Amino acid sequence: MKKSIFFFGIALLSLMSCKKDYTCECYIQGSNQIVETYQLKDMRENDATAKCDSYDGTITYGGQTANKDCVIQ
Repeated sequence: MKKSIFFFGIALLSLMSCKKDYTCECYIQGSNQIVETYQLKDMRENDATAKCDSYDGTITYGGQTANKDCVIQ
């Protein structure tokens, strides 16, 4: 019984710290048009979300300046 609890605990911890690849897509705010895409490799979800959020800002697109909103996909 103790061994099974130990292995379950190890499995749970390994899933919590899992690093994956994420895609960050940036949209013109208020539209569904993707203007930029970033590949975030081998990151934890919280770190990838923070990195993706750092790409938020303004963009000049089609001769006009617009806000862009970046989200993890």
